[in-house]
Amino acid sequence: MQIKQGLEITTSFLHDSKGIKANQSYIAARRANVKGRVLRCVPGNGGDVWFVEHHDTRDIAVYSSLELTQ
Repeated sequence: MQIKQGLEITTSFLHDSKGIKANQSYIAARRANVKGRVLRCVPGNGGDVWFVEHHDTRDIAVYSSLELTQ
């Protein structure tokens, strides 16, 4: 799957977030099985981590590309 800004996704099983470089509030907001929209790539993570806005709460969290499905 090619991830890009505006893509509608569902988060899947969450992996360990130790390697993600982002503000702790974005990491704490991570949830599995949530529908959302990709906002943009998180800088400093090699293009593999994305900001996602959850549809149900409008919270913004960060997810690796391996945690996103279409």
